[in-house]
Amino acid sequence: MKRLLRLNGNKLATFIIFLFISIGFLLRFVSFPDTIVYEWEQGRDAWVMKSMLVDGQFPFVGPRVAIEDFHLGPLYYYILSAFYVLTGLDPVASGYLAITVFFLTALSIYIVTNRIAGNLPAFISLGVYVCSSYMTLMDRVAWNVSFVVPLTYWTVYALYRIYQGSNRWVAGLGVFMGLFMHVHVTGVLLIPLILATCMVRKNRISYAHVYAGAGMLIVCLLPLLMFDIVHGYPNMMALMTFLSDAGSPATLHTVFIRLVDVFFIPEAIVYIPAVKFASFTLMVLWWSVSLRSKDETARYFGRMSLLLFVTLYVSTVLYDGTVFEYYYFIEIPFVLLAISWLVVQVLSSTSPVRTGAALFLLYWITVNIVSTVGFTYRPTLDERKQEALDAVREGRNIQYDEGSITSYLYDYYIRNGT
Repeated sequence: MKRLLRLNGNKLATFIIFLFISIGFLLRFVSFPDTIVYEWEQGRDAWVMKSMLVDGQFPFVGPRVAIEDFHLGPLYYYILSAFYVLTGLDPVASGYLAITVFFLTALSIYIVTNRIAGNLPAFISLGVYVCSSYMTLMDRVAWNVSFVVPLTYWTVYALYRIYQGSNRWVAGLGVFMGLFMHVHVTGVLLIPLILATCMVRKNRISYAHVYAGAGMLIVCLLPLLMFDIVHGYPNMMALMTFLSDAGSPATLHTVFIRLVDVFFIPEAIVYIPAVKFASFTLMVLWWSVSLRSKDETARYFGRMSLLLFVTLYVSTVLYDGTVFEYYYFIEIPFVLLAISWLVVQVLSSTSPVRTGAALFLLYWITVNIVSTVGFTYRPTLDERKQEALDAVREGRNIQYDEGSITSYLYDYYIRNGT
């Protein structure tokens, strides 16, 4: 682990990482499981776990997405099933998954940022992540989308290493893109970044490494491919129908709204109540600095982040369905990198600027922590359990509902003779 984190016996670095992760854990899970969300997706997942672990029906497809009848890969369900086994099919398992993903995300942020930009930007990115009220609330939701941020970090790192000339990361990129199809379809929006990286790197990628990357991608997609072949290509048909129906003449209202939406993630992470449009200022400042920087790494990530924002903007303008905020989660690594690089520039400025930045940082941390401390989701899991128990004891029937954790708990107590 020390080698992976590149601590090299640095006790101060070890302490800072431990401190940040501990703060993040306390902010997110101090009142566990009352701080964990148990809504439609968690109810759906609980019923799938019952189907797998009680009925013995193991799926080849995962959660259904907004594209009608299109399913992701099943890997998420198999990961979640391990937690349900450990808890005896108690849905508190989702909460333990959320904790696990938090640690995975925090470590991914530090490791990847450290390897790209060094220790200080890594500490800043990790600190912003653990203190951000938006990230705190998102980490309290356990579902397939929870894996988007750590997976995007490793995909971005693979792209960066390929840009540097490393061919062996092509296979890794194939794995990460394949895993994205088990997590969320927004991973396909990283394809323009892959193409751009291949165009700007100094040497060509050998055919052997391209084949290796494609092979790893196919291996990761095997469950989906097998399901489609056996069942008459329902996923492929759903995707083709979506592509043929998607896209409509963009109205002026849509053009403007999507421009605001594409900057939602930086605004949510920065979260300055008194300053609206801070996200616009942040990203424009980052692009103006990075695109003119003498630092080749800063220029690369400046170009890639700008390309990603443009890709997201154009695709959501043309998309005539509902656009949810988690569609933009793939922006998070680029936003945290932008913040860390800009903060490093401020820290190298004159003393008055550093003092002002320190005061602002203290204000930001206070606002974000205060906005999340003591916040619980109602009804809590314990309240839902009590509701289900009352129904069992009173002889009332709670009908099956795919997205109801209470109906699952009712079935759970009936099965266990409670």
